[in-house]
Amino acid sequence: MCGLAGKYTFKDNMSNGEDNYHLIQRMLKILNHRGPDDQSSWESEDRKVIFGHKRLSILDLSKNGRQPMISSSKRYVCVFNGEIYNFLQIREELKKLNINFKSSSDTEVLVEMLDFFGLDKTLNKIDGMFSIAIWDCHKEEMYLCRDRVGKKPLYYKHNNDSLIFSSEIKGFFVDKKKSLSINYESVINYFSLGYIPGFKTIFNEINEVKPGHYLSISSKGISEHLYWNLSAIDEISNLSFNDAVDQTEEILKSSIKKRLVSDVPLGFFLSGGIDSGLIVAMASEIERNISTFTISFEEKEFDESYLSKKVANQYNTNHYMLRASIDPLSSVYDVSRNYDQPFGDPSAIPSLAICKEASKKTKVVLCGDGGDELFGGYRRAQAANLASKYKRLFSFNSYILRKAIKPLSNLNSNYRNTFIKANKILEGTGKDIFERYLLWATNGFPLKAFKNRNSNIIRKSLESNLTEIIPDFKDKDILEQFFILDFSSQLPSSLLPKMDIASMSSSIEARSPFLDKELVEFAFSISKSVKMKGYKTKPILRALSKKYLPKKIYKGSKKGFEIPIYSWLEGPLKETLNDLALNNNSVLFDVFEFEQIQNLLSNKENLNVHSWSNKIWLVLMFLTWEKETYNA
Repeated sequence: MCGLAGKYTFKDNMSNGEDNYHLIQRMLKILNHRGPDDQSSWESEDRKVIFGHKRLSILDLSKNGRQPMISSSKRYVCVFNGEIYNFLQIREELKKLNINFKSSSDTEVLVEMLDFFGLDKTLNKIDGMFSIAIWDCHKEEMYLCRDRVGKKPLYYKHNNDSLIFSSEIKGFFVDKKKSLSINYESVINYFSLGYIPGFKTIFNEINEVKPGHYLSISSKGISEHLYWNLSAIDEISNLSFNDAVDQTEEILKSSIKKRLVSDVPLGFFLSGGIDSGLIVAMASEIERNISTFTISFEEKEFDESYLSKKVANQYNTNHYMLRASIDPLSSVYDVSRNYDQPFGDPSAIPSLAICKEASKKTKVVLCGDGGDELFGGYRRAQAANLASKYKRLFSFNSYILRKAIKPLSNLNSNYRNTFIKANKILEGTGKDIFERYLLWATNGFPLKAFKNRNSNIIRKSLESNLTEIIPDFKDKDILEQFFILDFSSQLPSSLLPKMDIASMSSSIEARSPFLDKELVEFAFSISKSVKMKGYKTKPILRALSKKYLPKKIYKGSKKGFEIPIYSWLEGPLKETLNDLALNNNSVLFDVFEFEQIQNLLSNKENLNVHSWSNKIWLVLMFLTWEKETYNA
């Protein structure tokens, strides 16, 4: 795993090699946490192109694995962040074609593939998580490539003179940070969803390479190319539920085995849920003496450590439990410093904490990311399944029933209050699919909340950003649309950045067996009637886990790395939040009225605990980001 930085200058007379070199060195210094083991750079003879690389050594720890790497023909130069999980298989294929290798790294396999297969065929053949920058010396063309699901980040900033790329947004802060301007569309999207979708960023000048795409950059300009998406996957007819369970098991086992290849210590994140439990269970059949890591809280409603301990004991792992002595205020600021733009998922805090703890023992971890998106693990999948099966029932407005339930949703501060969940589902009746997704999948502000802005225009913008890389989206039914939105928007724009930043901030690599190319394509080929058989979340994985996990886990409801945000907001964070919200010059008040935020702080609308906490959390994380990153 690594940190990348580079620059391409469009015009010959605009290139200043010495300035470019110093720029990239400063960027690499900022990205040091992504690759503290080595640093190197490469520059073209005409000084128009420069690549920089920070290395986190995982495979072939020798200098033979150093990047930037040049192909044996001298045609291609490559910097690469990630892992190619099928590189050993491809290496053998290339050796039969009389291609010799100097190292045992996957990067060398990648550059030799480019020589032999070309870019498009190479991207189609490799299975892994990656962001790659390539310079073709013959064509004098640069390529920026990103993996299929968006596991590894790659940002870029360009003008008429040059294009600069970086693994993290903070890499651009070395170059006239104050020249970056706020993207107000992204601000509104953040407060609507809790994250910034559409592969835009909080800054107008910085964008992200889309998953399954690559950019081609040359003196002719910049063009975008698609090499993979979900629309090419056909549904498997006559696949039974039992067959789906068996094939999922087979592919998941294979995926885990590929991700155990490492020349450094490797461990596993273990929550009390199905996804990470299955990974640990299957991995323990392949390797003995594995290490597992979990986090525990004093608040029982958030603590799953007793469940993870059951799995650890069952499979005799070396189990490390991080007892959460997390300071709320310093943790909030830690998120704001690390994530470069407003990030509304509270689980970033325990993710940062567990990664920091794991880094003391290991350099690679496997985690359960992707299982919910592939197999219907969210409660909104349950709701969408009901709406798909009972269309007429969900077409009626449930105002009277919701009015009766609302007082019950405020009876206590329990995040998992059943009446809160029921009220949220009922709110989606009588609404179109997109409105239901916003209600069921997000915890943000309603579209009418933003000052001096038309809610219909906001909706169109939001809908466009969420579905930007999804072809034929409106032709699908509600359940299919929810699956695709979760996979194509929330996964690459919120869940995966959360773990990438959390892990790389502590210089460890996080691998996700559920996001294996074969498993992704298989999951999206399963018919909705099989995938969501019955009325529970992820029935396929629940059925599979009966073979591997304690009953308490496969029968239980979904949790995750959660924190007690209500008690934090009413306790140790309250004073800081109130102080920050008094800053009239904040960007916050370009999209909200000052009085509106003050009323929200005192909960004048009597919102339920869940709704109030999540909205206030978004405000807090925006204000701390503004203080720690934007105005720093």
